[in-house]
Amino acid sequence: MKRFALFLGAGAIAAAATVVGLGSIAQATTGTGALDCPTLSVFNPTHYGLEVGATATCTIDNSGVADGPVDVFIKSSDLGTTTLTGTASGGTITFTYTAPANGCNTGIVAYGAAGTLANNSVISGGNSAAGFAYLSPSGTLVTCLSGSPSPSPSPSPSPSPSPSPSPSPSPSPSPSANPSPSPAPFGGVLAATGDNTPVQILALILLVSGLSAVIGGTLAWRRRRM
Repeated sequence: MKRFALFLGAGAIAAAATVVGLGSIAQATTGTGALDCPTLSVFNPTHYGLEVGATATCTIDNSGVADGPVDVFIKSSDLGTTTLTGTASGGTITFTYTAPANGCNTGIVAYGAAGTLANNSVISGGNSAAGFAYLSPSGTLVTCLSGSPSPSPSPSPSPSPSPSPSPSPSPSPSPSANPSPSPAPFGGVLAATGDNTPVQILALILLVSGLSAVIGGTLAWRRRRM
């Protein structure tokens, strides 16, 4: 039972949305009023050409609305809806419109509280929605570019690294001069015989022998006197 109730509720919501959609479509039907812009050139069977930034005064003939102020709508799928205040007199609505500087592609004209679309019977004898085509100063249609992706900027090349300077070779140390050997003192006794020359060893032997002889002679002389 719960699933059945949910199904009925969803069906009711869809039906209501359909009714609202149909009502909106019905409100946007083409009316009896014909768009008439005598100062503008015909761009195609359903649009007058209007240069961006330019101003034009137009009428909606045979609109069937009561005299007095009346809303006029300029509808564009790219620019949105612009609402103006026109003046109705004898069934003819007069309004003034300035094309926006960013105008592009086309827009259609509607009037009245329900937004009834003006027809193109004055433009080309038809019964379709009528409006404006936004033109450049050269008379060509301005195309909306809002949906076009912007080109990605090319990446800037990375600068090549500067080569590192080669290190300067370290100067070779100057060889130190060999120190001059200090002369051994005359008559000195050398402690380490391993480094003595044969001449020094011989001198040492002679020195020791001489001292022994002097000491022995001195002792013998003292013995004689005693």
